[in-house]
This record gives sequence, C-alpha cells and structure tokens, in this order.
Amino acid sequence: MNFPIVSLDKIEREAKKAAEAGHSLNFACSYPFDERSGQHFKKVFNDHRAALLVRRLQQQSEGAQ
Repeated sequence: MNFPIVSLDKIEREAKKAAEAGHSLNFACSYPFDERSGQHFKKVFNDHRAALLVRRLQQQSEGAQ
C-alpha cells in the first residue's frame, strides 16, 4: 500500500501533541508501525512522553520542598 510522503517535522508535531494530550500510542499514530514514518512517530512519542513525565516529577519535587 502506498502512502503519501510526510515530513519528519509533521510527524514529530503530531507525536508530541498526542503525547501531551495523554493519548495511547495505538490511538494516536496513524502511520503503519512497520514503516519508517510509524517507527519515527513511535520514537518521538515515547521520548516526549518520558520527558513530560520527568518534568512533572521535577515540578512535584520542587513543590514539595
């Protein structure tokens, strides 16, 4: 199946927005996971979600001091 070419910037924006919204990866990703676009989305999504968690934990620990 052929899909249109999508820029990495667009994939990254979508992945970050989905991570910030708290969506699951399966719900958020509209790209096939066996293609580079889906793999890139997954990496950016997971990395951004982890960064958001770290930031949230840092803010909580700063607030507890």
